[in-house]
Amino acid sequence: MRTDDRPPFGDLLRHYREAASLTREELAERAGLSANGIAALERGERRYPYPHTVRALADALALSEEERHAFIAAVPHRRRATADPPAHDNLPAPVRPLVGRRREVAQIRQLLTTSRLVTLTGVGGTGKTRLALQVAAESKDAFPGGRIFVDLSPLDDPRIVPGTIERALDAQQAVGASPEERIARAIGDRNLLLIVDNFEHVIEASTIVSSLLATAPGLRVLATSRIPLRLYGEQEFRVPPLPLPSNPNRPEESEAVQLFLQAARAVRPDFTLTPANRETVAAICHRLDGLPLAIELAAARIRLFPPEALLARLSERHATLGTAPRDLPARQQTLRQAFDWSYALLTPEERALLAALGVFAGGFTPEAVQAVCLEDGAPTETLMGLEALHLSSLVERSDVPDGSLRFYLLETVRAYALARLRESGAMDEVRERHAHYFLGVAEAAAPALTGAGQTTWLTRLEHDNLRAALRWAIERGELEVGLRLSGALWRFWVARGLAREGRRWFDAVLAAGPPPFDTPEGVRAYCDALIGAATVSMRLGELDAAEGLLTQCLPLARSLGNPHLVAGTLTQLGHIAVRQGRLAAARQDYQESLERSRANADPWGVAMAHAGLGDVALAESDYAAARDAFEEACHLVRAEDDQLNLHIVLCQLGYAHLELGATEAARTCFAESLSLARAHRNRRGIALALVQHGRLADRLGDIDRALFAYQESLEIYHQNGSRPGIADCLEGMAVTLARGRDPEQAARLLGAAGALRAAVGRSPLQIDRAELTRAATRARAALGEATFKAVLAAGAAQPLEEIIDHPLGE
Repeated sequence: MRTDDRPPFGDLLRHYREAASLTREELAERAGLSANGIAALERGERRYPYPHTVRALADALALSEEERHAFIAAVPHRRRATADPPAHDNLPAPVRPLVGRRREVAQIRQLLTTSRLVTLTGVGGTGKTRLALQVAAESKDAFPGGRIFVDLSPLDDPRIVPGTIERALDAQQAVGASPEERIARAIGDRNLLLIVDNFEHVIEASTIVSSLLATAPGLRVLATSRIPLRLYGEQEFRVPPLPLPSNPNRPEESEAVQLFLQAARAVRPDFTLTPANRETVAAICHRLDGLPLAIELAAARIRLFPPEALLARLSERHATLGTAPRDLPARQQTLRQAFDWSYALLTPEERALLAALGVFAGGFTPEAVQAVCLEDGAPTETLMGLEALHLSSLVERSDVPDGSLRFYLLETVRAYALARLRESGAMDEVRERHAHYFLGVAEAAAPALTGAGQTTWLTRLEHDNLRAALRWAIERGELEVGLRLSGALWRFWVARGLAREGRRWFDAVLAAGPPPFDTPEGVRAYCDALIGAATVSMRLGELDAAEGLLTQCLPLARSLGNPHLVAGTLTQLGHIAVRQGRLAAARQDYQESLERSRANADPWGVAMAHAGLGDVALAESDYAAARDAFEEACHLVRAEDDQLNLHIVLCQLGYAHLELGATEAARTCFAESLSLARAHRNRRGIALALVQHGRLADRLGDIDRALFAYQESLEIYHQNGSRPGIADCLEGMAVTLARGRDPEQAARLLGAAGALRAAVGRSPLQIDRAELTRAATRARAALGEATFKAVLAAGAAQPLEEIIDHPLGE
């Protein structure tokens, strides 16, 4: 067919539209075009539609292959005299290549193929502008009509936004009734990308974007803003910080560290990552939340400060990050100014809320915000305030598995918020409300940590906020708050394997000595703190210190007439007596605890006393009595749904089964114990269960499995700082190796474990001593007396860290 014989495109378009029973508006909606544009095509006013327009219309009309061919063939060739306007690009050339962001660039480019308006949002300093420019730079082929960059940051009046866009398009000479019409006419049908930067402070002008998208079918808009434009059809893309180092041995794989190196070498070309500074550089990037602007500002200080000094100064974050290249926008000359830019856009109420949020460490719920920051506000006001700050990219929302609402501040934003709170003069008042709110949370959780609600409460207890509350109580000398908080939290610390941290808090809280006992509540708080301090000391092998604390607690508990408190103290004293080999004293303590718990109808106390009596029976080699006591304890803690203590009692019950020759019953107990400990992230529990797995594998002759279990447990005990646990693992490996595989290594480990036990003043449990004696006898027989003694002494003299790194030798 000759060109002259083709039916006019407009006629054919109208024919296919009417055959499909579509109005112009319906076709426009399907094709993503404007009804006015389709009308102009049908009337012949627009004679040369762009290929992407024709394809969109063909798809919307659902044409057959034959119809589609005829439809495309009907498009007249554009004559040279009426050719497309030349592509127009005004993208700023980047000074340095973009570090990382390959995934984000690809995601945004894909979004631009399906959405005509994409808005990059995020807190100041995340690199929204640089990312948008990189997307535009890599999209030249997708936008033959040009890529236009418009910077709105210098503007202070939304009314001048249209004129600014018009000038960027070189549309000044276009004739029209308004800037919007002149811009639309200048764009025409061009397939063009408009990058509009920093929209947040002139957000009232965002409606121009809707107008342009409606009249320019080939237009795509890529906007950057700290808040969404909230226009119909908008696709928001929240720009995350750069990925932080996750591999301590290869921090240079992290994009955050790569950016730090690039910026540091701009001022010190010889700067390199070395084994001596790589952990420090990684820590700097973590401290700065992976924010590109913050990292670049910090790296620029390498000219004056080595990484170690820079990290130390980051507590003065805004002063440290106060120098930037002069050609950066004013709002980015310091990190403080970058946040000031966002802060100025908030209402007075939102500013006050942001400042108060600085007291939260780690995260917060709307309920916590209402209690701490908006004491007199309604829940709806709290949510509205958080939503406004979230839309402003100053508050981040956490992904919580149960779908509940939880938020947090990036650490850099939190530092800024705290500075604003300090300037407001409300710091002391807000910190006090914060401490009392989390004291209430901790005290509500304490009784639940021994029963059915423990899993929920372990998740709800916000450790960073609890630390902040304790720090406030200690700094302010609020002794009662400190005692109540630490006394409520010791089970949490034990469950999470944080005995060493718990001991530090107790040391600080109890440093002032006994408080003046004005009320029974004060005595109770002091007793709870003493029991908690004793428990974490026992976990660390400090039995004498623990016994001293409990001995101080017992008469106070008796004076209160509180059977639960007395029983708990006696149970803990029984644990110490067992470990010291004072079995008669232990039985007496446990028996009194059992009687008091029964009288008080306290099934959990009864269970703990039965478990203690089982420990005494184990030490006396009465394994049948031990099994019966542990089975009763298991029954009771299961009824209470106390999974945290169930895993310990299961280990004890499994041990009794093992000594009675019931290996399958022992295996079942140890497997369930390990599963429970892993489910609750109880690292001490995991280590304890692994020791029992090692003992079972050793009894079954599976030496490799036994050694593997002991080594895994050793690593956990070492990380937790539990020297008795380390000794247990070294002795377990020694017993296994002494069976014939390596008696020399067995002797070395026996020497190391003996030295460690002497250092901490804690002997092996009586139930383990016979096994250790047999292992030493085997090793001595295999090596000879002189060699055995020499290797034993060498193990005792070997540095503990060396032993832990290579427990089985090189």
